[in-house]
Order: sequence, then C-alpha cells, then structure tokens
Amino acid sequence: PAEQAKTDFINSCMDDMEHSWFEFIKEATSMYTFGFSVHEKVYRQRLKRTGSKYNDGLIGLRKLPIRSQDTISKWIFDSTGRNLVGLEQDVTFSDDLYRFTTLKDTKVTIDRPKFLLFRSNVKRDNPEGVSLLKNCYQSWKWRLALEEHEAIGVSREMRGIPVIYIPPHYMSPDASVEQKAIYDYYKRAVTNLHMNEQTGMVMPMAYDPDSKQPLFKFELMSVMGTKGYDVGSIIQRYDNKMLMAFYADLLKMGQEKVGSFSLAGAKTNILAMAIEHRLMEIQTVLNTDLIPQLFALNKWADERLPTFVFD
Repeated sequence: PAEQAKTDFINSCMDDMEHSWFEFIKEATSMYTFGFSVHEKVYRQRLKRTGSKYNDGLIGLRKLPIRSQDTISKWIFDSTGRNLVGLEQDVTFSDDLYRFTTLKDTKVTIDRPKFLLFRSNVKRDNPEGVSLLKNCYQSWKWRLALEEHEAIGVSREMRGIPVIYIPPHYMSPDASVEQKAIYDYYKRAVTNLHMNEQTGMVMPMAYDPDSKQPLFKFELMSVMGTKGYDVGSIIQRYDNKMLMAFYADLLKMGQEKVGSFSLAGAKTNILAMAIEHRLMEIQTVLNTDLIPQLFALNKWADERLPTFVFD
C-alpha cells in the first residue's frame, strides 16, 4: 500500500503542472528534429498557496519547460571530459513581444541535475544526439532542386534555351552608357522570360547596312540530346527515400496503385516497432532521472521505484 501511494503521487504530478503532460511530451519530441531536447526541472511544494491542486506538502512538479535548442551555447563537462555536468544557455535574441526583457544579453548556467536531456540515436554519449532528419537530408536536397528545375520548365513553357543576339560593340568595355544600358536590358529580358510574365519581346527592326542582316535577333536554341527524364518519377523516388528513413513508406501504399494487404500489415509492424523505440527513449529518461530525483527530494527510499510506461 505504501508503494502504491507513492505511485499514485507520481501519477498525480503529471496532472499538477502549469502546462499539460501532452504539451511536455510534444516539446520533448523536438529531439527528433534537432537531435536533443533539454527540459528544466522546476519543482514546488504541493500547497494550495503555491498553485498546486493538492495540499499534502510533498515536493512535486511545477513545470518541465523546454530550453530551446537554438539557445544552448555550450555543454559543460568535468575535468576528464567524460561526464556532462551542465550547460550554458545564451539568452541573446530579438524579443519582439518584450517577454524576456530582464534576460536579454544574459548567459545562464544550468547544472546537470536540474534538467532532463532527451536524445535520439545517442552515439559516443554525445549530448546533442543525432537528428532523424539527417538520414533524409540528401534526398530532400535533390528533391528541392528538381522541383525548382521543374517549376522553371513549366513557367517558361519552352523547348530550348532563349538566346538574344546583339551587336558585339554593345558588350564591349568601351561601349557607351546608352549601349551598356541596352545590353543590361536584354540580359534581364532573356533571364526573366516566363510564360504569362513576359511571354513576348519587343525587338528593334535594325539591319546592318553592309550585310543586310538584323542587328538584333531573338530565337530559341534547341537542346540537342536524345535522353528524356520523367522528373515526376524522380521526385517520387526521393519522396519514398525520405519516408523510408522514418520507416513510414507505408503512407505511399495505394497512391501508386500497387501493394497488398499482407505487405501493408508487415510495414505497419515495422513502423510500430520504430515508434516504440522512440517512445522508449522518452520513457527511459523519465524513469532514470525524473522519478529518482522526486523520491530523493521527498526523502523516500529508492530501492524500488515506480516507472512510466507508454501506451
């Protein structure tokens, strides 16, 4: 019964904070974007006058606020370089809402016992972990470039490269100011030639008196080559690679008119295992850091401890 009462106490702490437990977990999952997530442990005595729902005088949780990743300026290790003993938070930022005027240009040191450190893919005990986005960065980079090229091709709606011919002395370093201005104008025109924005061009009807050839000429230079690439299918391939990095390629099934129920079941199981692994990362930190400290603050024996279990 005594152990059950302490378990109920831990459970009540989840519902006795200034923010919801869901908001805390949601902030903690930012470690999958940045590789790590730091949350300061803010305690209080559970009394009505301190804002608690309870009045038992025990030490409970007031809040577990995130310390934004872009404000963590330095990790502090002991003299051996093996053990993390704290971090430095640089609160130098543009505060448009004037919320933190007293903290501007301030560096705050937070000791290791005062914060929870969630990390994804811990390697060599790196406090910054490894972002999950790292596995799909290359695919995302090439996908972005292909989309840009595809958009340029659609907006131009042309088969070839636009070329404008002008008299060479307009491009000479010795050209007059007026001639250089005309050269710059046509450079901008050929670069910005897009469908619906600048579909047509106004060209001067001027001829060379000797050769009788036009001085200004515009045409499309055809691109020589026999290979054609389906940009859409290449982009789709990179989409699949990005989803596979998160074991979430199940989301693409059915969109390509392929797949089976048995295959979907197998992929769902793999995705569930991946999610379970990520939930265990959060669960382990809570069980090995937060609960033992709560017991120590309340001067309880810690031979047997309750545990958080995800559902």
